[in-house]
Amino acid sequence: FLGESQPDPGYAQVRSQILQPGGKQPVAVNYVLRQENGRWLIYDVTVENISIIANYRNQFNRVMNNKGYATLISDLKSKQAALAASLGTHK
Repeated sequence: FLGESQPDPGYAQVRSQILQPGGKQPVAVNYVLRQENGRWLIYDVTVENISIIANYRNQFNRVMNNKGYATLISDLKSKQAALAASLGTHK
């Protein structure tokens, strides 16, 4: 844990590092949280300055630009079903 800040009302950022064995460089892992109904929820995670939200947004845009919105939705539903099957849940 390296620190926290609250850049905007209802949002907070928590900075941390994961220490690696053998004296390797620590890995920076930071969390952006948002407050919803009195609870703090993780909104985004950055690992070594790479945002999960930005990464997904780029992937989604690439699929929509190359194959269209319908393909993106179809792909997401397929992945959701495969995940649910691997976890033994049904929806």
